[in-house]
Amino acid sequence: MAVRGRDHERILLLRSTLSTKSSSSFFLRSTTLLDLTGHITRESDYYSAYSGSADIWKGIWFKDGMGSCKVAIKVIRANNNRENGQEILNKRLRKEILVWHALEHQHILPLLGLTYDFGRDKPMGMVCPWLDNGNLNGYLDRHAATLTLRDRFRILCDVATGLSYLHSLHVVHGDLTGSNILLDDEGKALLADFGLSNIIVEAYGPSYITSSIGGSVRWAAPEHFRISDGERVSTVTTHGDIYSYGSVVLQVLSGKLPYHHLAKDSEVLITLHRGAHPPRPQEIADEQWAMITRCWAEDPPTRPDIKYISERVQKHYLAQFASTDCEIVPRILDSAQTTHTENVVVLRSTQFLMLAFICVFIMGSFILYHTLMHWLHVYL
Repeated sequence: MAVRGRDHERILLLRSTLSTKSSSSFFLRSTTLLDLTGHITRESDYYSAYSGSADIWKGIWFKDGMGSCKVAIKVIRANNNRENGQEILNKRLRKEILVWHALEHQHILPLLGLTYDFGRDKPMGMVCPWLDNGNLNGYLDRHAATLTLRDRFRILCDVATGLSYLHSLHVVHGDLTGSNILLDDEGKALLADFGLSNIIVEAYGPSYITSSIGGSVRWAAPEHFRISDGERVSTVTTHGDIYSYGSVVLQVLSGKLPYHHLAKDSEVLITLHRGAHPPRPQEIADEQWAMITRCWAEDPPTRPDIKYISERVQKHYLAQFASTDCEIVPRILDSAQTTHTENVVVLRSTQFLMLAFICVFIMGSFILYHTLMHWLHVYL
C-alpha cells in the first residue's frame, strides 16, 4: 500500500506540473525519461506491425556499456491534414507518456524511453521491451488448442490485477483490447498503450471514430463511440474499462474475437448502436457469462468495479486448482496413515498448514485455504 501511495503522489504531482509547463526539455529533464535517439538500431527498414493510427518497429537498444536488448518502438502517425499536426501530437503525447513512465507494476508494460529516429518530421517513438509472445490476439490464435481453463483464468487474473493498479491511481486505460494486452515468455499478461485513445481522436478529429476504428470497437463500450453534431460526447472512463474487460473475458474463454461472426468493424458498430452484444459461446459456464454481462451493463455506473471483478476472476482461477490438483490431495493424505506407495508423496501436517497459509497470504483468497483446512481436519 505504501508503494501504491507513492505512485499516486507521483502521478498527481506530474499532472499538476504538466498543467503549467510546456517545455519538452523540462519533461525529459524532470522525469529521467531516457531520450534513446541514436541508441536504437532497427532490425528492418519496414515496420513489424501497424494499426489505423500507429506503426510498430522492432529494434535493438544498445545500452552504454551494459549490453543490448530487443525493444518495440511505437510511433503514432500525425494527421497530415492538420497544420502543425506532428507538433500538436507530440505535445499531447508527452503528458500521457509521463504518466505511463511513472507507473511501476508487474502487469504494466514499462516505458523505457523515447526516440525520434523512426519517421519523417521526427515523430515521438515510445520504446518498450519487445515481447516475443506478442499480443493476446496472436497468442490465442497460436495456443488456443493447448491452453487449459486454468491458463485462461491466469491471463484474466493478470489483466484484472494490472487494471486494478491503474484504477487505484485514477488512471483510465481507455483502449483495453486484445491488441494492447501483451504476453511475456512465461505467459504473463501486461497492459500497454493506456491513455492513448483520446490523443488519437484529438489528433485525427471525430471522424477517426467511424472511419478508422482499427478493431477496438469489438471490445469498446458503446458510449465510447457516441457522436453528436460531429463532436464526440463522451470520454474514456473506468466504467468503459470494465465493459472492455468483459469483452476480454469473452475472448480469452472462447478463444475468438468478440463479434467474430461479423467480418467488418462497421457491422460491429451498427450492432453496438442497436444495443446488442456478442452471442454466448456454448463453452462458457453460467456464472462466467453472468460476470461478462454485468460488465456490459448499458448504464455505465451500474457496472461492477475492478475490485469486484478481480475477486470473481480469482475465484474462478482457484476453482481450477480445486477441480484438478486438489483431487490428488485426499489420496496423498490417505497414504500418510498407511505406507508410502510408488509415486505418492507423504505430506506432513506442518507442510500442509504452510501450504494453506501460503494460499491466503500470496494468492489472496480464503477459498482454497478453507478447502485445505477441511481436508487437514478430516484426514489428519
